[in-house]
Amino acid sequence: MRRRICYFLGTYEDWGGASRALLNFIVRVDRQKFDPLVVVTKPGKLLEKLAELGIATAVRPKQDWNGNPFKFVLDVFQAIAFLREQKVDLIHLNGGSLGWKPPELIAARILGTPVLVHYHIVSKSVTPFLRFVQGVIAVSRFVAEHTPFGGKSISVVHNIADVARFGHGRSIRQELGFAESDIVIGFLGQIKSIKGVEMFLRLPEALDNPKVKFMIAGETKDKDPEFIARFNAAVAANPAINYVGFRSDPENIYASADILVMPSQWEEPCAMVLFESAAARKPIIASRTGGTPEIIQDGVNGLLFERDDFAALVRHIRQLIDHPAERAALGERAYQAVEKSFIQAPVQKLEHLYLETLG
Repeated sequence: MRRRICYFLGTYEDWGGASRALLNFIVRVDRQKFDPLVVVTKPGKLLEKLAELGIATAVRPKQDWNGNPFKFVLDVFQAIAFLREQKVDLIHLNGGSLGWKPPELIAARILGTPVLVHYHIVSKSVTPFLRFVQGVIAVSRFVAEHTPFGGKSISVVHNIADVARFGHGRSIRQELGFAESDIVIGFLGQIKSIKGVEMFLRLPEALDNPKVKFMIAGETKDKDPEFIARFNAAVAANPAINYVGFRSDPENIYASADILVMPSQWEEPCAMVLFESAAARKPIIASRTGGTPEIIQDGVNGLLFERDDFAALVRHIRQLIDHPAERAALGERAYQAVEKSFIQAPVQKLEHLYLETLG
C-alpha cells in the first residue's frame, strides 16, 4: 500500500534553494511506496510541471496566529478537513513554509498524523510548535549542530543533484553576448550581500584579462538599497560583467560558464549551487563556510578558500584559467562525487526515515 506524503513547499515556484532542494526529493521518491502531494501557496507554473510528472498538488495559503482565537480554531478545523480529504499519512514540510504557530501542526496532532520538518538554514530560534513534530531533517551537520531543536530526533540528509536537468543544459553564450573563446566566470544565486556578490564584482580588476568575462544570474533580493545601488553601478561600469537577472533556465547558465564561484560571506548551509555545478560538470570555487566542506573536498571535487581571503580566490581562478585540463578534470571529479554520494543515497535515507516514522 502506498503511503501519502504531504509536502508543504512554502512557495509556488521552483527557483530558490529550499524549494528546489525539496522538489528534487519529491520527484525521486519511490512511487510504488509513496504517493506525494505537494502543497503550494498559490497557482503557478510549478503546478503544471508537477502535473506533467504525475504528482498531485493542492493550493493552500500560509496561515498563522493573527491574534484572533476564533479564526485560529477555524484554521485548525479547515486543516483537519484538508488532511482527512487528502488521506495524508505523513507531513513533510520545509522549515518556514508554514506560519510561526501553524494550525496544520495542531490538526496533525489531533489526527495522529506524523510530521517531519526540513530545515535548510541555521535558525537561532524555532517555532514552539516544534514539540508537535516527530522528527527534524537538517540539510547538513552544520545546521543540525547550530540550531536549537530542543532534543528532537535529527536526521542529516544532504541535498541532491538533479543530473537529469543540470547535466543537460545547453550553452547560450551567443545569446548572452559571450564568444566561444571567452573564459566565463559565473555566479548563480540570489543577489544579496551575504552571498559575496561584492567580492565577485572585484574579480575583473584583479584578474585583468580581456579574455575573461563575468556572468551573474539571480534575482535581486537584498533589502539594503545602498547595496543594490552599488551593485547596479558596478555592473553598469564594467562591460566585462553581464548581469542576466532571474532565469528560469539556470541549467543553461551553468552550461554557458567555464568556472563557477560561490564566495558566500555567511554560513552557507548546503548550497544547491554546489550540486548543480557538479551535475553540469563545471568546476567550482567556494568559500569555506557552513556545510560547504561537507560537500567539497578541497582540491578533489572543488576548491575552497577562507571567506575573507580574496587573494586566494584570485589565485584559484588564475590556476584554472591557465590550466584548462585541470579545469575539466575538476569538473569531472565533481560530477563523480555527486554521482556517488548525492543522487540516490540521500533519497534512500529519506525514504527509510519515512518508513521509520510511519512505524
